[in-house]
Amino acid sequence: SWSNFVGGAGSDQLFDVALAGSATLAVAVGNDDQAGKVRGMAIRFSTVDGSIASEKAYSLNDANTQFVSVQWRPGGALVVGGGSDHGQPTAKVYQALMARIGGDNAVVSMTVVPAVSPQAPAFTGIKASRIEVVRALPDGSVVAAGFTGSTSEKAYQNDAAVWVFGPDDKVAAWWYYGFAGRDIVRGLVPYGEGWLGYGSLGELEANSEAFRLIILPPAPSCNDFDPCTTDTCTPGSGCVHNPATEGTACGVGLVCGAGKCAKP
Repeated sequence: SWSNFVGGAGSDQLFDVALAGSATLAVAVGNDDQAGKVRGMAIRFSTVDGSIASEKAYSLNDANTQFVSVQWRPGGALVVGGGSDHGQPTAKVYQALMARIGGDNAVVSMTVVPAVSPQAPAFTGIKASRIEVVRALPDGSVVAAGFTGSTSEKAYQNDAAVWVFGPDDKVAAWWYYGFAGRDIVRGLVPYGEGWLGYGSLGELEANSEAFRLIILPPAPSCNDFDPCTTDTCTPGSGCVHNPATEGTACGVGLVCGAGKCAKP
């Protein structure tokens, strides 16, 4: 057996671990807290002898950033969930963060989902959210779950939340669940055509209860995330992706030509 101690002079924590396809490598994610600044930490290590292949801390625009969950992807890429206080008026009040990190440890993208308070949509105070679990899909989309709500006023506490990110990192669908309490989804397991989620109602309350729920997928979509196709769905036939009109704008300074998005 072996053990490793990582991090420096600060409050360091690991929250989740994932195996690579070979099962001889793994990655653990958590927090690196140095001098009051929180950064998300990803540590790649050998499951054979425990040696550390890499250890790196990350932040979104130098904001306090947490890593709570991770999934290993082909080629050594990572999908990570957590939170960031980037853009928040109060430090260390987090909003849900989904990050993609390449096999070379470089950040591919970091996306923040602004927190909302479903129990009180008109609430204008500071809101908070966090991703507790991520599940990457073969098409590049990501299912993530956790919580969203407010940071004050007991009547406006957290709701459990599920988000679906498309391959372009945009939120394609979302659901909120809960009652008047601190509700949270902590895990997702594939279940038929959907997901089995689990967590708790009344999180951190004396009368908290465990719960489980079935999360069905959103209505089937024919969106192939290609700006140079026109996507339609015909009952009985399925999806059709016809080429968009030549010259259709598909990005800043880019247009569609011969079915591809490129500079004119």
